[in-house]
This record gives sequence, structure tokens and C-alpha cells, in this order.
Amino acid sequence: MSAEKSQRIFEALAAEAGLEPVFSAPWEARAFAMALGLSEAGLFTWDEFRARLIAEVGNADRVREHDGSANPGEYYEHFLRALERLLPEKGIASEAELALKLREIESATTA
Repeated sequence: MSAEKSQRIFEALAAEAGLEPVFSAPWEARAFAMALGLSEAGLFTWDEFRARLIAEVGNADRVREHDGSANPGEYYEHFLRALERLLPEKGIASEAELALKLREIESATTA
């Protein structure tokens, strides 16, 4: 499922329920669509991803307790970090491959 299709579906469901939009930025919808697509393809279970996400949120909570920082919009940042950590753990992509892809994306957006 494409990120755009995922975002339209979630926005429609949220509107029907009288809720605010699920994603505040397109990259959040893309991150969700990637995680969902990889899980549906059988590369990891949703429970595996969820456990990694819970760990990421827990790490951030410990940092917040220590330094008092807070960023209310950071949920999908945790979501993305969870995905970035799960991909090498499952042998889907190495950390080096992820870093290279990130550099490619950053170069393309600054060009």
C-alpha cells in the first residue's frame, strides 16, 4: 500500500470518527506504510515492530526524565528509529546500507 493511500485511508477514518488527522507530515505516513508493508510481506511481525517501538519510546522517556526535554510531536520519530533498528536486526538492510540511503536522500533534498 502506498504512503499516500495509507494517509488517505487514515484521514478518512479519522474524519468519520471526528478525530484529528493521524499524520502531521507526509514522512510520517511513509514511515507507517513502510513498516506495515514490510510486516505484511512477512519480513517481521507487527509484534516485533511494536516491541521495538515500545523500547524506543521507553528510551526517550528515560532521557526526558533526566533532562526535562519534551517534544510532543516525536511519536513518529520513535516509529522511524524503531524501524531503522529493526531492519538490521532482521537482516533486511545493514546499518551501512541505511546510512548510505539516508545520505542519498539528504543529497537529493539539498540539490
